Amino acid sequence: MTKLRTSLLFCCILLGLISCVSKKNIAGKYGTNFASMGFFGITIKLKQDSTLEYTFGGDMIHHHVTGRYKIYNHKVYMVFDKEILDSNFSPAPVPA
Repeated sequence: MTKLRTSLLFCCILLGLISCVSKKNIAGKYGTNFASMGFFGITIKLKQDSTLEYTFGGDMIHHHVTGRYKIYNHKVYMVFDKEILDSNFSPAPVPA
């Protein structure tokens, strides 16, 4: 009888622990509620496959980058892909 009771108790504890573990689904679109300096806004789109899109824009500026995110210890860590510069863009000359 004690083996049955021990096995039943072990199964209940194991089931309880398994049911408490859940992967947080934070996928969605997040953005600023108010424009920074009256012009600029940020939007971050987190996708189910752990990729992200970051958009910064306003006035005459628009910047869009992609990357990946990971959740660890209740924090979201983002790593951005290396930026590919537009070949039509020519940077301003550096003053000497």
